[in-house]
Amino acid sequence: MNGGWPEFVRGVQPGGGFAVRVMAWVGRWRRGWLRRFRPRYVAAMAALRDGACPGCPHDVVDGRDVVWVQNVCGIRFPPPHRVSPFRDRFGLVRLGRPELLLATCVGAVVIATALATVPMLALSGALPPLFAAWFFRDPERCAPASSQALLAPADGVLDDVRREASCPFFAGPAWRLGIYLSVFDVHVQRAPIAGRVVAGDYRRGRCVPTKRRGHTDANEQANTTFVDDHGTPVTVRQLAGPFASRIVTVVRAGDVVRAGDRFGLIKFGSRCELFVPVDRVAELRVVVGTRVRAGESVLAEFVRQP
Repeated sequence: MNGGWPEFVRGVQPGGGFAVRVMAWVGRWRRGWLRRFRPRYVAAMAALRDGACPGCPHDVVDGRDVVWVQNVCGIRFPPPHRVSPFRDRFGLVRLGRPELLLATCVGAVVIATALATVPMLALSGALPPLFAAWFFRDPERCAPASSQALLAPADGVLDDVRREASCPFFAGPAWRLGIYLSVFDVHVQRAPIAGRVVAGDYRRGRCVPTKRRGHTDANEQANTTFVDDHGTPVTVRQLAGPFASRIVTVVRAGDVVRAGDRFGLIKFGSRCELFVPVDRVAELRVVVGTRVRAGESVLAEFVRQP
């Protein structure tokens, strides 16, 4: 079972990297500890499991084990036992914890080195974890109530608005709306419409700077297509940049989302693009240079359907 993604995709961060390796090690240790010392808990979780994952390559005990594989795993737990991959009790993205841990370790090394050499520089060791915490913040958002609104999928500056004669994700001409995210923007992506996820695709690629609009089509990317109740397809393209970028997408084909629901994350320098059919757009509500907020800013109004 792979949730509609290519077969080589094994988790929510298909490009792999440090975070995946760390979380895989932590997960194996935690499951081993639970099975040895908390067998009743393991049995209770097994009784609550819903769904199936034929040929499942990953081990699942409880909701925490699904966080990093939920886009390719059919196993689910009831709401009280689910674990959000995004906002935790500290207001940070749970999927950014490995990077936050690394930044904390770097900070500790800087502090220890400074105390042994130049004590006045010790406070600089707080900068890496503070920056990581700021980067992985995940504020709550309130989506507009209008069902005709096309919402921004990411925070940042709209720097590209163009009409494409053909679209690589669905038939016909499309509006291509590009959003550039600096390292200071919130990097959580949200669904631009209410509807159903129908396709997901991940492509390895180069790392051209994401500020170069029109030159990033071959970059590492994840493409997620949503379809609303009227059959209108909208594709969100998450693009990685040159600075240790990793793309995260937690949804799978068949998932139902509300407008503004969190579905992805791009770690560090990045770009997000939106493709929507020209004949379904009644009015564009933004121009190049507009600063937008994911799940709140309206990019366009759809043609009203009977």
